[in-house]
Amino acid sequence: MKSQKIAPAFGSESRYLLAEPDRVSVLDEAAILARGGLSVDFSGVSHLVDSGAIPLTSTVFQDLHVLNGTHTAEVFQDDKKTSISNHFPYLRKYSKQNRYNEVEFTSNLFAAVERSIDERRKSVLFLSSGKDSAALAVAMAECCDPSSVHAITYSAPQNNESEIASRIANRFGFSHDIISIDNYRLDEVLLKTFFARQLIPSLDLCATVYLHCGLEDFEGCNLVDGMGNDQYIGHIPPKKEAIAAQFQGLIPYSFKTLVGALRHYHRAFAIGSKTRSEMVGFWSFLSHSQLADELTPFSQRRKVWYQIDRAYRGYDYLDLRAELRGSYIDFEKFIRKIKNAASTYRMSLSLPWCDFELANYCHNLTDDDLFDRSELVNKYFLREFLERKTGIDYFREPKRAFSYDFSKFVLDNYEFIKYVCLESNLFERKSLEYEFRHFENNGEYGAIYQLFLISGWFKYSHFINRR
Repeated sequence: MKSQKIAPAFGSESRYLLAEPDRVSVLDEAAILARGGLSVDFSGVSHLVDSGAIPLTSTVFQDLHVLNGTHTAEVFQDDKKTSISNHFPYLRKYSKQNRYNEVEFTSNLFAAVERSIDERRKSVLFLSSGKDSAALAVAMAECCDPSSVHAITYSAPQNNESEIASRIANRFGFSHDIISIDNYRLDEVLLKTFFARQLIPSLDLCATVYLHCGLEDFEGCNLVDGMGNDQYIGHIPPKKEAIAAQFQGLIPYSFKTLVGALRHYHRAFAIGSKTRSEMVGFWSFLSHSQLADELTPFSQRRKVWYQIDRAYRGYDYLDLRAELRGSYIDFEKFIRKIKNAASTYRMSLSLPWCDFELANYCHNLTDDDLFDRSELVNKYFLREFLERKTGIDYFREPKRAFSYDFSKFVLDNYEFIKYVCLESNLFERKSLEYEFRHFENNGEYGAIYQLFLISGWFKYSHFINRR
């Protein structure tokens, strides 16, 4: 029996595999549009609603798989069977444990930036106060004409990153805009375009933040972002998550199922029903609602997760987090968010940290260069590199979580959001009205926001075959 292996796409691109009865095709988004779109897989949508990301290579479309970074597809040509495997190469046991060398790292980082950025275009860099985008700024100052780089920083009231970002932009001669959002109201035409150009929705709670950043002035430019390295540099969990995951690993599945039966009464029961594997971040504000059950029964979704959790039972939690969160949440929630923004404004997305050679170099560094398990501190070598290159002490600089006031977004766009949610026809109208009213009465704006994201995609996406 002949077989063909299909490798994943590294960098900013995803590779899509469509398994049809008579053939298996590798497609890009343009090819999917040329086919007239695809049929929705409501089981996939159900997992997305419940978990915030689908924990498999399957997607929200029937027979469509997405290969990101670590997934390999094997197609058996004689009987047209397709097997999707995920060999995660970034487990710490596979690392060569090489000592960090700044010259080697700098060479790999600069080469990744050069490979991923089209120098013929102006570049827009999302620059936070964080280590990943700061390192890209260092590299872009050397590899690009600084006058062709424009930095954008989103300044949230509770986590203001503008002071550090401004120091970096000024140091390297980038033009720089600081975005502060007072009015979250967005034009309905822009929101419809945002959904229409999405192949796969992201339920990230910051999914619409890029629509406030004036990117309409940069159509056709490079959009550069610092996401993509956590899976190989070290997915260090917050202490609360590490403790909760350890606790969840001790609870029998039978008891979790009983707890899950109470999830409609309070969101705490929905979280309590989660497995150790799900504690890496597979949840949404819709997890406790009945909407996912309408598409796929709760018991079937639990069977999928129990099977996944058994497969990872012997994993060190840092490795488990790197593989599950890195393969699915990072790519299909966080990176999917920036992909959808790039599609909205027809920009060329650049993710230098997703570069294969750079990933291999960093993964093969010693554990001591990457993180301190006891203190739950990661990216040691990068902190040292940035202190020398930017003059900022990243060992003292606190981590600022990216935040976006999705509640105010819901309130400022309320009428359109309610219309989209109730008129999308994704869920049965009576149960949807009940759930939406419950969200309204209890101020559950996260649930309304995520319902809007999935409903808007279902109502407006050009990638859905509606015939």
